[in-house]
Amino acid sequence: MDSDLIKKVLQVKKLLRESPSSLSFGIIEDGLNDDLISQNKKLFIDSNEKVYEYVDFIKDVSGFSLGSIVLFDFPRIHEFQNLLDFLPDWEKNWLCIGKIMSEPMGINKNDGSVNWFSEIPYDDEGMNLGTFNNFMKEYVFGEKYSEIVPWVDEDEWYQFMIKNKLITKGDSDE
Repeated sequence: MDSDLIKKVLQVKKLLRESPSSLSFGIIEDGLNDDLISQNKKLFIDSNEKVYEYVDFIKDVSGFSLGSIVLFDFPRIHEFQNLLDFLPDWEKNWLCIGKIMSEPMGINKNDGSVNWFSEIPYDDEGMNLGTFNNFMKEYVFGEKYSEIVPWVDEDEWYQFMIKNKLITKGDSDE
């Protein structure tokens, strides 16, 4: 797990807990132990090592809802896998980890890339958001959030990040 990323997540978690009004736009769940992770291990068995960026992350954060981006709570992740059933060999090649707005997001088990499927009807292309760590740095906590979520001037999560100096131009290094 990227140590700078986890420091940022823990900082944000603390800030969110200190602000009662943040419940409307930001919730970060506690992490999981290996026993709880192993309950859904079959979902990412035989995956590219880059998928384990996500697996390492859920040890610290099992799921979150930050603005328009939701990372499914890992103990219940198996319930959401069918959101990617439009993809060829979806059960073998994809792990559905969340959504952006109401549209599914998954990790390709073959190369570890996070993809967002934003065009209805969905196709098997999706928008590649990089590795999991890259996605977190650039899209969840970075200025690229504004590239995938419209109306960031009114988005409470994005404004929270700006107000708390959590986002800056060129914030990520990948």
